[in-house]
Amino acid sequence: MRRVISYLTFVFFCLISHGGILSADESGAAETKVRPIIIDIGSNRAPFTMFLSNGQATGFYVEFWELWSQYSGIPVRFVDYGFKNVRENLTIGRIDLHSGLFKNFDRESWGEFSLPFHRVDTGLYFLASSKSMPDLRSLNESGQLLLAVQRNSYQETFINLNYPDIPLLLYDEVSEVFEQFLTGDLIAIFEEQPFMDAQIAGKGLRGLFKLGHPKVLANEIYGVVSKGNLELLNKVNQGISNIPVAEIIALENKWLSSKETFFSIANSESVLTRPELEWVQALPELTLGIDLEWYPYDFINEDSIHSGLSADYIQYIKQQLPLEITAQTKMSWREAFDLTKQGEIDLLSAVVRTREREKFINFTEPYAVFPSVVATYKDSIFVQDMTSLKGKLVAIEKGLILEEVYRTNHPQIDYTTFTKLSDALKLLTSGEVDAVIADLSSYNRVVTLNKLTNITIAAFTPYELEVSIGVRKGLEPLVPILNKTLAQMSDEQKSILANKWFATKRPSNLDYLEIAKQISPYALILLVIIIYIVYSNKKLRLEIQERMKIEKSLEREKEKADAANRAKNSFLANMSHEIRTPMNAVVGMANLMEETSLDENQRFYNDTIQTSAASLLVIINDILDLSKIEAGKLKLDLHEFSLKKVVSRIHSQVKLELEKHKIKFSINIDDSIPNRLMGDSVRLGQVLLNLIHNAIKFTPGGEITIGVSLVGVAEEKVELDFYVQDSGVGISKENIKKLFRTFGQADTPATRNYGGTGLGLSICKQLCRLMGGDIWVESQLGKGSCFHFKLFFESFNESIEGEEDAKKKAEQRLRGVKILLVDDNDVNLFIAEKMLLKSGAQVIKAGNGQIAIDILRESQFDAILMDIQMPILDGYEATRIIRNDMKLTKIPIIAITANVMDADIEQGRESGMNGHLGKPLNREKMITTIKQLVEKCRTNV
Repeated sequence: MRRVISYLTFVFFCLISHGGILSADESGAAETKVRPIIIDIGSNRAPFTMFLSNGQATGFYVEFWELWSQYSGIPVRFVDYGFKNVRENLTIGRIDLHSGLFKNFDRESWGEFSLPFHRVDTGLYFLASSKSMPDLRSLNESGQLLLAVQRNSYQETFINLNYPDIPLLLYDEVSEVFEQFLTGDLIAIFEEQPFMDAQIAGKGLRGLFKLGHPKVLANEIYGVVSKGNLELLNKVNQGISNIPVAEIIALENKWLSSKETFFSIANSESVLTRPELEWVQALPELTLGIDLEWYPYDFINEDSIHSGLSADYIQYIKQQLPLEITAQTKMSWREAFDLTKQGEIDLLSAVVRTREREKFINFTEPYAVFPSVVATYKDSIFVQDMTSLKGKLVAIEKGLILEEVYRTNHPQIDYTTFTKLSDALKLLTSGEVDAVIADLSSYNRVVTLNKLTNITIAAFTPYELEVSIGVRKGLEPLVPILNKTLAQMSDEQKSILANKWFATKRPSNLDYLEIAKQISPYALILLVIIIYIVYSNKKLRLEIQERMKIEKSLEREKEKADAANRAKNSFLANMSHEIRTPMNAVVGMANLMEETSLDENQRFYNDTIQTSAASLLVIINDILDLSKIEAGKLKLDLHEFSLKKVVSRIHSQVKLELEKHKIKFSINIDDSIPNRLMGDSVRLGQVLLNLIHNAIKFTPGGEITIGVSLVGVAEEKVELDFYVQDSGVGISKENIKKLFRTFGQADTPATRNYGGTGLGLSICKQLCRLMGGDIWVESQLGKGSCFHFKLFFESFNESIEGEEDAKKKAEQRLRGVKILLVDDNDVNLFIAEKMLLKSGAQVIKAGNGQIAIDILRESQFDAILMDIQMPILDGYEATRIIRNDMKLTKIPIIAITANVMDADIEQGRESGMNGHLGKPLNREKMITTIKQLVEKCRTNV
């Protein structure tokens, strides 16, 4: 708050000042004219200060004072008067400020020094061939060898005062003394390290010099104004204080990347913008709602103090930000939650985000995840998944998010509620309930404290709920500030907190001394205890043996799962290859046919072939995408595209199906949406196409509308709301919950009649999340469905190049490029050759890897397109021979193959291939890839 007040005072002062830096118009007009501060950058000393050939000043100090100008509101102008007359220039007012000087007694007599903003090390530089590198003391004692020092510099004064017997060679430009090293009279240069390093590098002399004794001096850098000019000094210091530390560090890293930064980020204030920091400082004390009994996440300890993981995160935030946060320890979590909805509580320490809660509470990024488990009495019931609990009586904690999640998603289970987990586990032991659902950490604590050895974890549930900090409506700017602060926490700090609260702890409240006093007279009791310990150890050994058996069983099951996963991946790879190989012929021939003279009917037939092939590829890609999504390897391909063209292409792909089912189709795209967007149009089209295919299946003889509306615009980003609406059979509320699961479908006669893989909607959800959005459905039985999803894109206003123009540009792009085309399939050779010839390339064909190698021994090529699976010699082995035996390391080798799994691409890279093109071949992508790699090869040569 003090900084805000001082800033406002400074602005007020600027408005009423006369003369000096700020002068008011003589007529008394309200406007003030601000004269720029004249800053002397000292001399041409890269990387600190320098002038470019066009007269522009640059360097670390220059950019620092430009940054200062932004935060002070005072303009600056740079001049270069050198070091000699700094005192005179400041005294007579020729300059207002020197950009950066060391501090010494002489300079303090005529200058006022600002806050320090940098540190510079000074070292001794010797010839690289020098056998010895003496320090300053040794040089002083010898009194013979010359030491080079800049004239009128701090270094000259330092040497004269501390080492008066060292003979000095004074220079104005360090380049003047470089040649004198060769005579042997000059032993070393005493110079600032960043400046000297820049000079050596700029003149190509890295091998000539070496740094002998780094950090002989380490001086802080100050801005300097004339003696007594405290008014200007205060403005300078105020501006320096207003610059975020992170921005100064960024400048140091830009200009002095090999040096330690002067500043370090001590807390999150340094990464906040100035408006953010001022906003936080102006906040009143914030109230915090907590859960009194959710150990170890959020609870009140025996001293009535807020404790747990969330309490530690709140404490971290209070340490990093100028915030006063007070926990409300006298109200329940439900009371705090309701008051937050009403705006009377500011924060919730630990809350799970849901779509319903987003309506009245803002959420930070999650800082913890808690898994939930199903606990059963040992050997009572087998739980494979949640469906195993159908018709069973299951205890779940009352009123918390777990109850809401499970009642919503698994209504087939009979529930009873509890307020204390220990009570629920007692009911489980007595057989009054079949199972208990609880979060894992709470379960482990209660079982350990109560020594419940007859209860086991039967299964982990499919839900891992994310814990965030809740922020009431009206405090929206606080959310990104808290996210920045939490993002500053190191992995080590997070690990410490996790180990603190999630390691299983034993109770520590026993008074062992008192117990010892009570049992010491009773040998019999001691004997009983010993017998009990022996019995317990035996029981523990049996339990360990049982656990070892379970672990071995789990290990065997894991091996089976790994084998099944490998089999799945092998099946997917083989299936993809076997389907893509003939598909390459279908798509390739259709593309070539498109470029011939076709009548209207023939063009329609050809379009139908292409759209049907594209639909088949969607199914193939759905399965492969699911595998990639599960492995976390699916990546977006961002590029410019036209939304209208994407929708138009999708319409053409489904046109025959629409006509077949007599479905009316309409497109409704908001005219205010920009012409050009930046994003992944392929994945966007995949989502839309899946939704439309889904709508067609369940809308016989009805209507389907695809629509896009503009939600909002922020800078260059637009938020779009997509929807696919149909008038079909609709979906019940119960079945909506199943729609977006993998292999999950609504269980109705309609779905059984129409079939489907159950993959499409699951992949749509995953893709929407990958693109930063989400998807949901609104539906009623018999009244149709409307699927919505929202996404963000970068926007542009210029028009996109037309397809015909793009095709014309594609022609002749490979003119003069000689290509060796290797494939054992004659149809594939024919298609690829035609595509390449039309682009201007020269093509030589080979039927397998061995033929290709024989041809390469006789002829030179600019690029090789290599199939993978071929007889005699496959593509991988042929590539290794070309690279290793024939030493042809420069020529680009590009795989053209139906093997498109990540493992196939990696194997190609390891064998020496430069690129990968999947079948069916995309002509534009093939031409672009070849051109880029050939040009890169020619440039490197």
